[in-house]
Amino acid sequence: MHAARMPMAAFAFAAISCTAAAAAPTLPRNLPDLALRTSGDVYRVEAQADGKWIVSGSFYEVGDAPATNLARLDADGSLDAGWVPPITVPLDAVAVSPDSLYVAPWTSGVFKIPLSGNGDVDTAFWFDDSTSIATLAVDGGFLYVATYDGDVQRYDAATGNHDGSWTCAASGHLLIADHAGHLYVDQRRIDIADGALDPHWNAPTIAPGAYATALGRDGYLYVASHGAIGAGGIEGLARLRVDRGGAIDSAWRPVAVGDAADSSFDAILANGDGTVVVAGKFDRLGGGAHANLARLVGADGSADPTWSGHSDGEVTSLAMGPANSIVAAGTFTSIGNTPRASIARLSPNGIPDPAFVAALYAQAQVFAIAPDPAHGHTYVGGAFDWAGTERHRNILRLNHDGSLDSTWTPGTDAPRDAMWFTGGVHAIAVAANDVIVGGRFSRVDDVERHGIARLGQAAPGALDAGWNPDVRGNSFEASSEAEITAIALDAQGRALIGGNFTTVGGQPQAMLARLDAGGALDPAWRPDPYYPVLRIAYGGDALYFISFDDRTSRTYASKVRLDDDAFDDAWDQAAQGALQQVSDIVFADGRVFVSASADGFGLSRVYRLSAATGSVDSAWNPPTTCRTWRIAVDDAGAVYAGGNIPEGLDSRACLQRVHADGTLDDGFAPAWSSGSLLQALAVGEGGITFVGGSFGSISNVPRHSLAAFGADAIAVPTHPRSRPWPPGRPAMCAACASNAESAARHRRR
Repeated sequence: MHAARMPMAAFAFAAISCTAAAAAPTLPRNLPDLALRTSGDVYRVEAQADGKWIVSGSFYEVGDAPATNLARLDADGSLDAGWVPPITVPLDAVAVSPDSLYVAPWTSGVFKIPLSGNGDVDTAFWFDDSTSIATLAVDGGFLYVATYDGDVQRYDAATGNHDGSWTCAASGHLLIADHAGHLYVDQRRIDIADGALDPHWNAPTIAPGAYATALGRDGYLYVASHGAIGAGGIEGLARLRVDRGGAIDSAWRPVAVGDAADSSFDAILANGDGTVVVAGKFDRLGGGAHANLARLVGADGSADPTWSGHSDGEVTSLAMGPANSIVAAGTFTSIGNTPRASIARLSPNGIPDPAFVAALYAQAQVFAIAPDPAHGHTYVGGAFDWAGTERHRNILRLNHDGSLDSTWTPGTDAPRDAMWFTGGVHAIAVAANDVIVGGRFSRVDDVERHGIARLGQAAPGALDAGWNPDVRGNSFEASSEAEITAIALDAQGRALIGGNFTTVGGQPQAMLARLDAGGALDPAWRPDPYYPVLRIAYGGDALYFISFDDRTSRTYASKVRLDDDAFDDAWDQAAQGALQQVSDIVFADGRVFVSASADGFGLSRVYRLSAATGSVDSAWNPPTTCRTWRIAVDDAGAVYAGGNIPEGLDSRACLQRVHADGTLDDGFAPAWSSGSLLQALAVGEGGITFVGGSFGSISNVPRHSLAAFGADAIAVPTHPRSRPWPPGRPAMCAACASNAESAARHRRR
C-alpha cells in the first residue's frame, strides 16, 4: 500500500501566438460526414401577438439553418429567416412588449430589438448600466430591471434612460408586471407608479427566497423555493391568493420528488380552469411520475394521470399557444417518448404536435475516438444527442467506410452542470468482443451505471448487465458522480482506468484502478495518485499517466509499474524536470510521446521520451507550430500533433503530421475556422486519421465535430474481421480518450 502520491514540481499554463506553416489546405474524407449536434439550451420562449415565437438561450441552429442564441419562429415552428438579430452570446433575460423585444446578454446591458424589423438593434435605445441582469419586465412605457444582487431599477422603454426618481421598496431578482398597476418582486408586490410596497399585500415569508414565480390566469401567484414557504412550512411549490392580499392556499400542496440539491421549478403556466402545468427538473410531482413536466389538477395540486408530456431533460420555459396548446422549451431530446430537440408544442394532454417542426441545436463535442480494425468499426464518444436526425447519445459507431452504423444504438445520460468535465463519454477501449466506455454519466440505456460501462459489439450494443465496477466519488465536487477520463487494456485484458474518483465497487480507490475481466476491482494494485488522472498510456510492463494538481493548476507525467504498483521516481524526476504542462501521453514502438511545454510558459509541442529513463530525446525535435494538446502515432511511426493556434482572444484548431525522423510534413495542413477546438485524435486502419472536437468545417468543407483524413477508398479485407486476437497479445484498445493505437502497433509489442 502506498501513501497518496504528491506532485513534484509547480507548472503554470500559458498561451502564445504563432503562425501555421503555409500550405494548401488538406481536405477531409467524404465520410464521416455527420451532423453531430446536441439539443440546445433554451431559457425562454415568448409568444408574439401574431402567432410567432421568440426563443432565446444557448444554441447555434434552428433546424438546419444557422441561428445564434436568439431566433424567431413562425407559427409552425420553422425559422423566420428574415429576422436575424446580431446577438452572439447567450441571453440571461428577455421581455416582450407589443412592438419590441428587450434582451440582456451574459455580457451585461440591455438591447432593444423592434419586432417589425429584420432583427436590427434599435440604436435610439441606449442602456449604459453594466451590471449583470437577472430579469426584465416591461409595462406602461417603462422597462424594469432586476440584477442578480437584488437591485431593481426603472428605465424609459423608448430611450433606455434611467428613471432616477423611481425607487423600489423591495429587492429581489424575479420580476412580473401584471399590467394592472403592480410589479411583483419575488413574492412581494409594489405599486408600480411610485415603487412603494402595496399596503394591501401581505405575502408569506420565503426562506431562503423565491427562485421561480409566475402569475397565473387563475388568480394565483405561484412561488417556488428551496426552503419553507410561510409559517405552515410548505416546501418547494405554493400558490398565493391575489384577491386576498397574498394569503397562501394551504390546501394546494403538490409534493415534488427528486434530488433535492438538483431539483427545480423553472416555469408555471396556470389556466383559468384550475389546471396548472409545471416545468423544471424533478422526477415526480403531485404524486405522479411525470419527469420534468407535469400537469396538476384539483384543489390539492395532484398530478393529472392523463398527462403524457414527461421529458428526458430539464424544461425551463412554457408559453400558451393556440387552442390551449402549450409550447415547452428547455434542454431535452424527447417529450412523451417522442424525439424533440429543445422545443415542442403539446396538446392540452401533453402529446407532441407533429405539425410543429422546430428543433434547436447546440454544437456537439467529441472527446474520444477508438478505431477497431479487427471488426471494421470506429467508436466515437463525446457530448452529443443527434447524428443528423438520428438520436445517438454520447456514443456512436462508424462503419468501415466511415458512415454511421444505425444498428448500434446504446446511449448515456450527460450531466450538463459538470464542474470538471462536460458530461458524456470521454474514454473508449475496444476489446475482442466488447467495448468499454468511460466518462461522466450515471445511466446507460436507462440502467444505472456510474462513470463506466461495458457494451456489446453486436447490434444494438447492449449493456453488459453483469459488468458493473460502480465508480463513484469526485474530489472536486460534493457529488457522487465520478469522471473516467482514460481507459487502457493490458495484455491480460484487464481494464486500467484513470480519472477523478474515490471508490470502485464501494471500496476506497483513488484516481487509478485495475479491473479484472468481470469488472471487479483488483485491490492489490493501488498506486493512489493524489490528484485526478487525465490521460494514460499502456506500455507493457508500466502505465504512464498525466495528473492534474488543482493547487498550482499544473499537469505532470508519471510512471507506475504494473506488477507491484510502485512509482518509478527516477523516471518521474527526469520527465518532470524537463517538461511542464503535459496534456497528452502515448506509448508507441517502445517510446513515450508527450505534448508538453519545456518551461510552463512556451509553446506546448511534441516530445519523445525514453520509456526506461524518462529523459527527453533531444535529437528528435519536430518544428511544430501548433500548441499541441493531442497526439496519435500511425503504423509508419509518423506522429500527429493536434491542438490550436491562438490568435488574440480567439483561436483555431491545428493539426500537423511529423515524420518518424522528426521532419514536418508541409503537405498536410487542414484548416479550421476561428473558435474551433480539436479534442480527440486517433489513427485507424490504412492510416486514416480521425479528428474530433467542436467545429463546423474543415478547409471550408462542412464537418460537424467529427472528420477524417486519408484516402476515401479503403480495400475491404476478405478475411473475417471477427477473428480471435492472437494468444499472449493485448486486446485492441484505445490507450486513452482520443488516443487510440492501431492494431499493427499492438502486434509489434
